Amino acid sequence: MMLKPRGFLMVEGKPRDDFKIQRSREVSPNLVCDHDGHLRRLWSEENIKRIIDDMGLKLLCINCAEEEWRGKKTKFINFIAQKYENEQ
Repeated sequence: MMLKPRGFLMVEGKPRDDFKIQRSREVSPNLVCDHDGHLRRLWSEENIKRIIDDMGLKLLCINCAEEEWRGKKTKFINFIAQKYENEQ
């Protein structure tokens, strides 16, 4: 991984229960495609924690948010992780 020691990684994405995900078709595990060809990865607390563990990072926070977009509720999930200082 090219992240420097003590560097941060932040990712924001869509959970499975977001309306944009629900109107899309699954093309691979945790990956969907909508009618415009827009690919979106599905995120959940479980797969975030698994990825962070697999990458050897320290999870700093996970946040779930909901807002209104064009009259519909849209959901987001994001996380911040940090590379341990002694990792190369």
